[in-house]
Amino acid sequence: MASRIEEKMEANPTLDFDTALTETHREFGLFGFSAMEDGLKKSLQRQYSTTVFILIPTFILQLWVHLSRFLERDYIGGMVYALAVLLLVFVHRAATRVQRQALARCSELRTIYGAF
Repeated sequence: MASRIEEKMEANPTLDFDTALTETHREFGLFGFSAMEDGLKKSLQRQYSTTVFILIPTFILQLWVHLSRFLERDYIGGMVYALAVLLLVFVHRAATRVQRQALARCSELRTIYGAF
């Protein structure tokens, strides 16, 4: 991509970067980037989904094992456990939001470059 844009700009010095980029994208045709976009989308879904679903049970189990002795003695351990679970929920929501934003960006790129 970068080499082709450079070639276009060297061949026509008055051509700006955005125009060279658009023309280069057009050369790939209507479905030129769709396979790459689909692969990126699947990769993002797999990466974030796998990470979240492995992290949650592991984190809860580790907390339970390490804090179980405090849960039997006093309320401080229970409070620490509750705070840790709240932290886990926060991290899960943040990861889910990042995943949605990444997928939205993929869709946005498809809209922008899929129109050629």
